[in-house]
Amino acid sequence: MKEGGEHFVTCFDSFFMPQGLALYESLLMHYKGSVLWVVCLDKKSFEYLQKCAYPMMRTLFIEDLENERLLSLKSTRTKAEYIWTLSPFIPGWVFDRDPKVTRVTYLDADMCFLSDPSVIFDEFEKSGKEVLITEHAFDKEYEQSLLLGQFCVQFIIYNRQGSEEILKWWKDR
Repeated sequence: MKEGGEHFVTCFDSFFMPQGLALYESLLMHYKGSVLWVVCLDKKSFEYLQKCAYPMMRTLFIEDLENERLLSLKSTRTKAEYIWTLSPFIPGWVFDRDPKVTRVTYLDADMCFLSDPSVIFDEFEKSGKEVLITEHAFDKEYEQSLLLGQFCVQFIIYNRQGSEEILKWWKDR
């Protein structure tokens, strides 16, 4: 594990809180010292998590992060589409809040760790790359790339230095 621990980020609202808290608990169990940042998508989730003050969790409130560009898109998209739209903005929000964070991994809130994920980070470091992203790789029978995109957003690693160009490209789209 990196010095200072790994930083993860996810987003959820009060309806998805059980899944998000299960993710948090799985990180505590299998990857001690890591920090989970949560972009709270509604006031209820933000207030609850603030009140609970989980020791290895940092909370951000979506309304404090949205800019004019995002707000102009919000009313033109479904809730799910808007959350997908936030994906390239979320890592930067963590980097902006804590200059000591050198790497952040985006996780879908409905993920859960069943073992220590260090092997993934070790392989990522050996690769010399700045971003880790995976393709959906749908079976031909269940192919949905045209609908859901080529890449799977559920687990993406970003290095602070080197990922800026990729994130800018993605934000522009």
